[in-house]
Amino acid sequence: MTGARRRGAEDRHAALERWVWWAAATAASAALFLLLTPEILGLFHDDAIYAAVAKSLAEGNGYHLVNLPGAPPQTKYPPGFSSLLALIWRVFPGFPENARALKSLNLVFVLIAARSLAAVTRAQNPTLAIAVPILAQLALVTNPGLVGFTDYTMTDVCFSALVVAAIAVFRKGERLTSWREAALISLVGGSILARSIGIALAAAIALTCAVRRQYARSLVYLGVGAAVFLVWTSWALAHRELSSPILTYYQEYESPALVHLLVNPPLAVSIVAGNVRMAIDALPLVVGPSWLGAWPALAALATAGMWRMLSTGWIAPVLFSACYLGLVLLHPFAPHRYLVPLMPIFVLAITAGAEAGWDLLRRALPRVRASSLPAVIVLAIVSASNLVWVQYRLRSGETVRGWYGIDLGYRWSGFQETFHWIRTNTSADAKIGSLYDAMYFLYTGRQGVRPWIHRSETYFYPYGAASPDVGAPELVLPELRRLGIAFIVLDPSAGYVEGPAAMAMLRQLLLMPEAGAVRVFVSGDGEHEIYRLWTNTIPARLPNR
Repeated sequence: MTGARRRGAEDRHAALERWVWWAAATAASAALFLLLTPEILGLFHDDAIYAAVAKSLAEGNGYHLVNLPGAPPQTKYPPGFSSLLALIWRVFPGFPENARALKSLNLVFVLIAARSLAAVTRAQNPTLAIAVPILAQLALVTNPGLVGFTDYTMTDVCFSALVVAAIAVFRKGERLTSWREAALISLVGGSILARSIGIALAAAIALTCAVRRQYARSLVYLGVGAAVFLVWTSWALAHRELSSPILTYYQEYESPALVHLLVNPPLAVSIVAGNVRMAIDALPLVVGPSWLGAWPALAALATAGMWRMLSTGWIAPVLFSACYLGLVLLHPFAPHRYLVPLMPIFVLAITAGAEAGWDLLRRALPRVRASSLPAVIVLAIVSASNLVWVQYRLRSGETVRGWYGIDLGYRWSGFQETFHWIRTNTSADAKIGSLYDAMYFLYTGRQGVRPWIHRSETYFYPYGAASPDVGAPELVLPELRRLGIAFIVLDPSAGYVEGPAAMAMLRQLLLMPEAGAVRVFVSGDGEHEIYRLWTNTIPARLPNR
């Protein structure tokens, strides 16, 4: 075969493989559509906030937290993801019928992530068998972290896809065409508009360019990242309306450990140490069942793979992991979900680690030939164990499942009954307090808040001995009155570490004479109660169930 014919055959083979990647990614996204829970949105809380802001944008009311009393601007989460949801909301404006359509946005990002991961896997080693990139896709799209958050209108899947797509475009940091460079700049900017922590991606790419002595290019990416980040944070600071300590939680992030280091060093150390422990404990959930039985091997493979990536020029994924994880560990909140964007890089690392292990064996035994079998076996084991988890998640049952397929122990019917009571027995401008306040806004149209003062740094630290501080009833009650909260809804708090403390405080608050609380509703399953406040000062009709 002549050189031209051989190159032509190779090009046709490469084109065919790319079509296979697209087909596999599309099939996976279509399959995940079956996992989307129709008409249920808001159990995570943040997902309802993103959806409520999307509703505001779609209806022309601006980037506002219309679920809160006073509808202040949304100054906590960047506008990228909510803006995409708003486009879907405009096409499908009826809620909750549009819940599955809103969640389907994540499927687009699953497709992008899977296709990009296959491209990076192939680019890292062009000699691998075609099965390896496809199995890498399977390991990712069945990952419990990625699949679990596909059912929530949150940024986890979106951000993960933007990161792996940027790595696929950037590759080793070689010079790109103007179109690919523009695409990479867009991905970097988009990642920051999806999550502020996307600045870690800009830093990783800028550092990689600097290592390669592409200093002007490094400054471009550093400048783009800094510009997008500063424009967003400046807008947020200018529009922040911290009118109540209860609303602060919705409009700004908790102070990082570095800030606490200046005023309370033991707390700063406790945050970082606690986050490290929680991240390790969360790995069986985030990585999947394979971690439970094979974590020493997977950890060794990932470490060897990272080293191989560094030694072969794939610096950006390693630098991103370091920058991103460093920021996550400084944030005073449980790092569980924040590990999900590292899962594509984890799949890359264990694949590279399997190759590195086989190469070591070949050097010891010269007769051993090069083979993709070790990578195939590792990815097949991870994928098979993930599929076991997917089967568990698909298992039918009456109780609601939360993130990572966790059985929350209560039924959706209780919420539906409570929604109906609120819609039919309260005025449209009534305001409520609930653990699921943003969800109640979506399903009833009533604004509300989580009726306590949020001190998230007390929810998880010190690790294993935290005592969540949600404010004293004497401090919370006046704030509720000032915000116009007329009803308190007590809901099941499974899955929220601060839930028991919040429910205990609210029960104390409801017993205070000045609250004038009267119970007006109990759901049929006994899981939901509604109390009307201020009945000692405001005449009220108390309807029966």
